[in-house]
Amino acid sequence: MKKPRGSVRGSGAASADHGGVAISGVHIGDVHTAASPLARSAYLHQVRRIAPARLLDRDDELAELADFCTRDSGPSWAWWQAPAWSGKSALLAWFVLNPPPKVHVVSFFVTARWAGNSDRAAFADVVLEQLAEAAGQPVPAFLTDANREAHLLGLLDEAAARCREAGARLVLVVDGLDEDRGATTGPDAHSIAAFFPVRPPEGVRVVLAGRPHPPVPSDVPDDHPLRDPGIVRSLAPSEAARVVRVDAERELRSLLHGTELARDLLGLVVAAGGGLTSGDLGELTGVPVVDVDDRLRAVTGRTFSTRASHLRPGPGNEVYVLAHEELQDMAVAHLGEERLEAYRQRLHAWADGYRGRGWPAGTPEYLLRGYHRLLASRGDLPRTVACGTDGARHDRMLDITGGDVTALAEIGAAMDLICAGPEPDLEAMLALNIARERLTERNAEIPVEVPAAWAGAGRPARAEALAGSVPDPDRRARALTGAARAAVAVGDLEWAWRFLSQAEVAARSIAGPRWRTAELSGMVEVAGAAGDPGAARRLAEEAAGAARSGPASDLDSQAEGLAGVVASLVAVGERTQAETIARSIPESSWRRMALADVMAAAGEFDEAATLADSLPLPRWRAEKMAAVAAVAGAVGDPEWARRLADRAEAIARSPLDPQERGAVLAAAVEAATAAGDLERARRLIDQAVAVARTIANPYGQGQTMAGVVRAAAGAGRHDQAAALAVSIADDHWRPRTLVEVVKAVAATGEFDEAESIARSVLHQSRAAAALAEVAGGAGAAGDLERARRLAADAETLARSVSLRPWFGAVLIEAVGAAGDLERARRLADEAMGAVRSERDRRGQAMRLGELVRALAAIGERRHAETIARAVPDPYRQARALVEVAEAADAAGDRARARRLAAQAVTAAHLVADPIWQSEASGAAVAALASFGDVDQAAAAADSVPDRNRRAGALAAVVRSAVAGGDAERVRACVDRFEAALSDVSDPIALASALTRAVGAPAGRDPHRFADRAEAAARAVPDPGRRDMELRTLARAVAAAGDLDRGEDIARSATSPGERVMGVTEVLKAAGAAAPPAWARRLMDQAEDTARSNPLPVQRANALAWLAEGAVAVGDLDRAEALALEISHTGWQAQRFVLVAESAAPDRARRLLALALRAASWSLSLKALARVEPAAVSAAVDDLWTG
Repeated sequence: MKKPRGSVRGSGAASADHGGVAISGVHIGDVHTAASPLARSAYLHQVRRIAPARLLDRDDELAELADFCTRDSGPSWAWWQAPAWSGKSALLAWFVLNPPPKVHVVSFFVTARWAGNSDRAAFADVVLEQLAEAAGQPVPAFLTDANREAHLLGLLDEAAARCREAGARLVLVVDGLDEDRGATTGPDAHSIAAFFPVRPPEGVRVVLAGRPHPPVPSDVPDDHPLRDPGIVRSLAPSEAARVVRVDAERELRSLLHGTELARDLLGLVVAAGGGLTSGDLGELTGVPVVDVDDRLRAVTGRTFSTRASHLRPGPGNEVYVLAHEELQDMAVAHLGEERLEAYRQRLHAWADGYRGRGWPAGTPEYLLRGYHRLLASRGDLPRTVACGTDGARHDRMLDITGGDVTALAEIGAAMDLICAGPEPDLEAMLALNIARERLTERNAEIPVEVPAAWAGAGRPARAEALAGSVPDPDRRARALTGAARAAVAVGDLEWAWRFLSQAEVAARSIAGPRWRTAELSGMVEVAGAAGDPGAARRLAEEAAGAARSGPASDLDSQAEGLAGVVASLVAVGERTQAETIARSIPESSWRRMALADVMAAAGEFDEAATLADSLPLPRWRAEKMAAVAAVAGAVGDPEWARRLADRAEAIARSPLDPQERGAVLAAAVEAATAAGDLERARRLIDQAVAVARTIANPYGQGQTMAGVVRAAAGAGRHDQAAALAVSIADDHWRPRTLVEVVKAVAATGEFDEAESIARSVLHQSRAAAALAEVAGGAGAAGDLERARRLAADAETLARSVSLRPWFGAVLIEAVGAAGDLERARRLADEAMGAVRSERDRRGQAMRLGELVRALAAIGERRHAETIARAVPDPYRQARALVEVAEAADAAGDRARARRLAAQAVTAAHLVADPIWQSEASGAAVAALASFGDVDQAAAAADSVPDRNRRAGALAAVVRSAVAGGDAERVRACVDRFEAALSDVSDPIALASALTRAVGAPAGRDPHRFADRAEAAARAVPDPGRRDMELRTLARAVAAAGDLDRGEDIARSATSPGERVMGVTEVLKAAGAAAPPAWARRLMDQAEDTARSNPLPVQRANALAWLAEGAVAVGDLDRAEALALEISHTGWQAQRFVLVAESAAPDRARRLLALALRAASWSLSLKALARVEPAAVSAAVDDLWTG
């Protein structure tokens, strides 16, 4: 069934054809769109709990609501008032579920019948999530009373703007305003009403409902519309509601004054906040379930109402809640707090019993969902933390739901309770963070192919839960898109659109425009395959917009992104739009590649080939010719495919370095395959393999061989492809290339062979991806039994990946900072063992380098030196030796520092790749020079192979010579530096080398190098790189004492973001010695620039930089305020830690709690060790052994 156009995603512009957004309901949910098959959020299920099966005698009121929400002018506020039991909630719930066209409804229903749904925090959680989806933004990561309102109002503005652009109206609906538990008339009011802006954004309508004449909370401003009686609309009571009320109140009295069982059933449901089944109530009362059912059945529909189980829907699993808020209040009043507390204790004992048994299969749903909400609503911190850190409970929740979303939400709620307290418990906070990271970790290595495998195997709900638990938004978007593609392949279009809508939401939260563009482009092809060209075109426009939103200084990335959009449109046959976007790309190789795709799709092979031939790099020319040949072969024009194969092969015969020739030959194989010339393809494969084996660098050889293997697999030579993949020596490329072979073999239906190759992959995560590829192929072929078996194996394998080697260095440094050096040494020895067990040699070298850095940082220099010498990769060994040398110098052991730096120079000479060798050598030379060995450093600089980097190394030598004060040596070093500069051909390298020399006087002209560095930086042709060089220069000039010139250089950058970063660098160079008035002026101006950026990610980045500048000049209040505004969780946590490191202990503890709330413990553990060493000590063993 074809999906209605315009509703690919459940929010924002995606649902523009249907309209508005409304806010109603008690429960966190997604923005939903009228008449959209994608409106499946949990929020809508919650609203359906409130709505009647039929709405009687309310046509006039519905018409009035529709008119209010859709008319072009008139008031923005309407407050419907009526006594209890008048039918207010029923009316608004019906309206939320059935909004008029062009109306987006976001809603919140205040109620105490469900735990945790009757205060401003619940309102913010629900509304922020809906508004974030409507605005196409991520939900803010950390909310406090200080920033919650700002985030909500900001997202309200963005969601309203999106609706206006789509010709829709945003409507906020809030029912039960009088039931807000935080609303008082005293000075301590913290009400929901105070969130409402005095002047809503343009076009927004606000619909409220509540009882007559409520006192307006004292935290609502005097000029707020809520204080205007003109917005009040009286609602006539519903006769149907009145009849229900009479019956319900009579039944409630009967229960209150009836048998002990009747009172217990009522008391337990009220105390629990709803959500208990008859089976649960039987366990809690010790009464047979049949008797419980008989008693409840007599009053269900009036006093009690039933709802479907969330985790185990089906007959017999319905849960009970009181049918009306008024009944809840009556029951609470009659039962009394003492009796209710006794019922809560019964619930706690029941939960403790299941906890003691390890949360076995069959654990009641209430204990896995509703119980935690009860604890949070009561502020029961010990039990809330216990639930949030209970791994067995999380495992049971995973087993039932297929994901960790609910568990992660519970941990977040517990963290919020801690952060809201006056003295945050950092030990509990760290334990919760570790539990959260464990859940994230077990999903971090889930390959994006696994959810697609489950979708193709006929288990879409499992796919959804698994994909939703993937922590990174770019990988989550890719996983959901893959699941949508798999659903299309098996003909399940309903689930395909559901996956695709969620993928869009994930894509919009991706920080970088480049990756956001790539993920949206991938969705274009899925939408086209699902039969909705309109949705494909709309997604393509959004992807193109994302590409164009990148930094103005990085036009190349913008062009690359737009070329990817063109390719996706061509793939779904949208040539007109593809050509329009292609021709909008500024003249570049990307424009020509995009136009070649368009021309090939149109059958204009001559023009496509000409465009391909105009590309500057041989590899690009050959690869584009292969792509055009594939189109020609697919449309039955083998002659053109042969011509293009000839041209690609001719390129391979031109003078090329081995890596480039290997890539060109691989492209020629693909072209020959497209032409049907398999004999030529075989010959070219052999040539490509021979060329690849001449490449000395293992990584480069692996990269080249990977291309050859893909081409061989595409030519049907699966055995040869598998053998070649296994022969790859590089640990990075071998497993990835085997996955490509598995995919090609599975595509032919040879599932046994594909599975055999998949199980031979040694890298766990890649092996899981390979098994998932086979599962996906089997599912598409209808072999569901095999598909499900392999999908389960892939998921199990992925979850077994250990990330311990990745964080050993963090633990060592934290334990050392806490003063326990003996424990740090033991951890280092154990970490060495874990690292050496890694099969990936490149990864092993990286981890060893991190261990060296950590040990050097805590003063364990001998231990660090021993590990540095064990690093197998010469590049990383050289860098590790420099780390130890710098630590030795900082400790006053200059002789050892010089010796280690000289050894780093020697190690760098062993690096095979000249560019990497130059980088390692340059770092070693700079270190050697800084340790005062100028002559040896100068001699070593002459051996740096790359002349551009050689000049940079000599700049460091010049600075050290100047610091040494020997005029003759200075002149000699400057002469060598000047000679090296004359050999520099790259303008960026020239600017960089001169900047490194800034501050070293040159004869009688102390500004000589600064002047030349500025001229060189301004001559860099690429705007983005030019701004980066100016930023670096601004800091160097400021560090040399010229603050005004540094400021001027920083402000001259073309990009606003770079201007902010440049000013920050100047502030950091000035440091605590910065004149206060000067620093305040710079910060004020930079803040204005940062906040004026319309792109959330760039704005967050600018604010993060500014926070660093504020800390550097000692303005901690401003730094903290800026950190609270940062929407990127990792950046925010880093800035909280940065401020904490300079703050008084009490403030530091509060900031570290915020950092732990926002992101991984790894960012804050070292700072935490200094403030609360006991908390770190308690956690380290758990972290390392868990």
